[in-house]
This record gives sequence, C-alpha cells and structure tokens, in this order.
Amino acid sequence: MKKRRIGVFVCHCGMNIAGSVDVERVVEQIKDYPGVEHAEHYIYMCSDPGQELVRKAIKEKELNGIVMSNCSPSLHQTTFRKLAESEGVNPYHCEIANIREQCSWPHTADKETATRKAISIIKAVIEKLRRNISLTPLVVPLTKKVMVIGA
Repeated sequence: MKKRRIGVFVCHCGMNIAGSVDVERVVEQIKDYPGVEHAEHYIYMCSDPGQELVRKAIKEKELNGIVMSNCSPSLHQTTFRKLAESEGVNPYHCEIANIREQCSWPHTADKETATRKAISIIKAVIEKLRRNISLTPLVVPLTKKVMVIGA
C-alpha cells in the first residue's frame, strides 16, 4: 500500500466554526501529526478560493489523502470528493471531519472543549484515512427489461 500523504483543511465556516473552535490552534496541533504533509485553515473552504487552496496543496505536496474539517458530510462531501477526483486523488480518500455539528454547535460556550474535541475528531479521521484501502467505483451494466411473475 502506498504511503498516505494527507492534507488537512480546516474551515472557519465564517464564524460558525471559528466562533467556537480555535482553528489556528487546531492546525498548529495537526500539522505535525503522523501522515500529515499539509495543514491549513481558511474562512470558507467550500468557496472557489477555498477549493483552489485544496487543489494547489494537492499538486504542490503530492497529497493522496484529504481531510476536510468543516460542516456536515451531507452538505459538502460530494463537493470535496469531486474536487479530489478532478486532481487525481481517489475520491474515497477524501474524508470529512464534521467539526461544526460535533464541536462548534454543542460547545458554543466552551471554546477549549470545542477545540480539543475538534483536534480529537480530526486525528481519528486521519487514522481512518491512513488505513483506508483504495476503493474504485464498480460499473455494472443493466438491462432495461423486467418480467413480472404472478400478479
């Protein structure tokens, strides 16, 4: 298995995350974690300039794994997996650390707890990514015919 070169991208989500999580401290703690080749934060990672930061890091650091630390996977997982795939990274090596719903929102009054929890969640996602096997989508040809038995 090829050594995973991971980039971690922490989104401020405006003040949704940055208001409760010390994103600069998160990046500082994560940048030297095993397997992490790149870590940075930005105000809106889902924006065009934010996505451009990810593209640039993938190319410059030859990343083959991405951890997006932002909001719910249901909101942006497809966005970032498509971005990864467009840059030659297996889309299943792009993982979401949901630090908005799991850290920022439940701990709005306790920045220290929210920050420590964000660091823990991101480390867990990094560990998952380091151990992921490379999946490839399977294309199965379908026949557009049906047969009804009984009725």
